[in-house]
Amino acid sequence: MHCKSFVSRTTYHLFHSGPVAPGTSRLSTSLKLLRAILRECRRLPDPAARDHCVQRALDRYRRHKSSHATEVQVTARIAQARKSLGLIQRANDGERIPLLKILMHTYGRNGPRRRVLLDELRHTETPFDYTSPQQNLDTPNRTRAMDPGKKISSACMALAESQRVNQPPSIVRDKLRRIKPKIPEYNVWGRKMPKRRIKNMWKRFRAEMLDKLLPPLPAGEWTRLKDLASGKIREPRLMSNRSDTSTPEAGFDKQELSRHGAEALLLGLTSSENLRRRDVGNPHNITDRFMKRLWAEVFSQCPVMRWDETASRWDVKWGVKEDKDRFVRASHAEDQALFDRLDVENKQREEREAREVIDAKARKVARADRLAKLREETASQQDPL
Repeated sequence: MHCKSFVSRTTYHLFHSGPVAPGTSRLSTSLKLLRAILRECRRLPDPAARDHCVQRALDRYRRHKSSHATEVQVTARIAQARKSLGLIQRANDGERIPLLKILMHTYGRNGPRRRVLLDELRHTETPFDYTSPQQNLDTPNRTRAMDPGKKISSACMALAESQRVNQPPSIVRDKLRRIKPKIPEYNVWGRKMPKRRIKNMWKRFRAEMLDKLLPPLPAGEWTRLKDLASGKIREPRLMSNRSDTSTPEAGFDKQELSRHGAEALLLGLTSSENLRRRDVGNPHNITDRFMKRLWAEVFSQCPVMRWDETASRWDVKWGVKEDKDRFVRASHAEDQALFDRLDVENKQREEREAREVIDAKARKVARADRLAKLREETASQQDPL
């Protein structure tokens, strides 16, 4: 598989440069990083990911632009920006893990957008009083004055129950096993469990449960992601504007090539930038099939919720990863003829093996008959009477 150049020369030196030099302007370095990040964001294969990453980069730049930070904080932020730039570059080069990570952040399976979606879910409809362990989840909450931060909404509990039953294949969150904590009736001293401890147990469990929840997407966005995962709609891919150095001699002398040639052949690296970077992670060509698999993996972790007026409850629907055609291709005449020939050969082999077994049994019976007849003749000769 053709391996694209990881980064261009200019971006490479910017990405691998050290801390900011004393004579270099912080604003100049930050602007260079911002422009490089925005260029890479506009090359992402998902339009929603492009918009999300661009907005995220601009928000972080504007928030830290006028802040009075120390030299250590500025160096840490620049290092984080370079790390983010490298992640987006690897995603644009077709590495699966970085691209999947960006899609997870885009569709709220992880990162800041997940917290926004989860915060909206927590303040939706009827709250659930977690301080009452025996309360039925299907009944509305009893009237009791409590801090809103200590309640769990009915929508949140309905999503938790649905996630516990369906167990979506989450790769960024731990599986949700139960929606109630295990609270013993008595403590280690044999006394009834104090109310304060019960409250703390529920509080700790609530935090753990919210950390495992996968918040629902808006209906329109969920439908669009479903169409992308199923292949109903296709997103046009942007052409790469990065120079592709396909010859390994670019930027290397003969001595360096001889030193790294064997390693490059073993790792499958062909470009000069990939020779410089040893931890490149198996880049793919970004094709429709490749993106469809990634969208399907994200879609399988995305629910959608709606309020059922008739039943007065929340309905939760999860995405399904449709990968039936992953290992099955269309049947052609040549393939069908090949399979028919294999079936005929297998049938002939089975018949031949069955005949061999029958012949072996017949030979065994004939040998036994000959031995019996030989014993009778020997016995008659020894006993003339």
